Amino acid sequence: MGVSRRGLPCVPGFVLTDYKSQSRTVASVLLGLYGRRGSDEVDKCEIISLYVEMSRCQKLEKTRLLQPLRAKDFLEPRMYPDL
Repeated sequence: MGVSRRGLPCVPGFVLTDYKSQSRTVASVLLGLYGRRGSDEVDKCEIISLYVEMSRCQKLEKTRLLQPLRAKDFLEPRMYPDL
């Protein structure tokens, strides 16, 4: 008696927003570093969200990105004046 499987390999996973992931540490992450999608162009990631998302994983080697990094996401973010 043999067992065979057909179809795409599936890996269980889940999705967290940056607000929900605060104070959590995870073994590996796949990040989508972009802001809100309202127009045709994707907004830059907010500075506070960027910090939370990048600091959730235990090791940098276990951090993957959904899309390539854009320079403006790291060079333009500034802290909000009222903070």
